[in-house]
Amino acid sequence: METDQHTQLYHAHVQHPKGSGYMMQTGAFKTVKDAVKAYLVLVDKDSNPFGRDALLRNPEPLRVTLIPAELRGPDVMSAVGFCNVWDENGDDMYKTDEPNYVLVENPRYQAEVCYDVQDVIDAEITLEPMKCRHCSVVGETTYHDRQGDAYCATCGKWQLQDG
Repeated sequence: METDQHTQLYHAHVQHPKGSGYMMQTGAFKTVKDAVKAYLVLVDKDSNPFGRDALLRNPEPLRVTLIPAELRGPDVMSAVGFCNVWDENGDDMYKTDEPNYVLVENPRYQAEVCYDVQDVIDAEITLEPMKCRHCSVVGETTYHDRQGDAYCATCGKWQLQDG
């Protein structure tokens, strides 16, 4: 799906399967790489951290599809299978069941980003996800300010007290 970088321009749809997706109808993209770069800027600007967190925590690749820039409005959506546009005979003009996605490695995934109870104590703020010291499950351990310790919902142990 990489393109001739001197002639063809595209719109793009970029999505993380567990995070944010953006349909960018700018007609300014020459390559998949350009579209991913613009997507990351949008994710970073969003006031909701959902998309950023999904990129950090989930290794799934981004799904990218480029759409010819000459298409506009509903034609862009229809070309990737998000809706239908019918011709004068009542036939679907694009006949697209599934977008033609290219999978791109998630550039933000950080497999090693998980925290210990001591990291939370040292930082003096809640850090997530936490990894249980006892059962090694990530994401089920919650810090409790009143206890000054973190509790794992999976194994039922306090991180410091049951040490």
